[in-house]
Amino acid sequence: VAPLGVIPLFEEIRSVPVRGVVAGVFVVALGVALTQRGLLPAATWDATVPAGYRCLASGPPGAILEIPYAFTQGHLYYQTAHGRPLLGGMLEDNPVFAPAEQAALRSDNTFVKALLEAPPGEDIDARSVTDADRQAVRDLGYAYVVLQVDAYRARAKLAGMAEAIMKVRLRSIRRSFDRYLGAPGYEDARVVIWSPWGVEAPCDASFPR
Repeated sequence: VAPLGVIPLFEEIRSVPVRGVVAGVFVVALGVALTQRGLLPAATWDATVPAGYRCLASGPPGAILEIPYAFTQGHLYYQTAHGRPLLGGMLEDNPVFAPAEQAALRSDNTFVKALLEAPPGEDIDARSVTDADRQAVRDLGYAYVVLQVDAYRARAKLAGMAEAIMKVRLRSIRRSFDRYLGAPGYEDARVVIWSPWGVEAPCDASFPR
């Protein structure tokens, strides 16, 4: 609705020099206001689809569960490369818009909850997870758990973590997930893929990283 009123306004402004100055002031003030609210500068991310997500374009069918949950909207772009269903969506971290069934899966299923709430680098408490809940996730059509390594790197940089410490933290995170999910079927510098239900790996070791 807003552009319909703004466009004619700017058409009038352009015809009068003084109004042009006013328009410039308005644009600057708008930019300052958006910046103060954290809306500018807009968030950016590497548009190159990681090899791991391209790997997911092949292999047995099945949805993916990505860790950490609701990192950025980039994974929706990556979905255009692999085409698999995933846990989450455009407003995945907004409780108002998230479907009740999805919220219940995240909060009530012990297998999913343990993954989503795992403290970075600490062992996941498998004792709290039931075999029935693990199988329930598989019955919903999930095949793979995907670790977005980029997310932990980004969070470490925001926290001012030194590179050496960040690498140690990443190795610790990997070990905790390996203990919980088993050996991964695929891994590279940006993505690690597990199949806790024994589904064949989506691609083999010859897949180009």
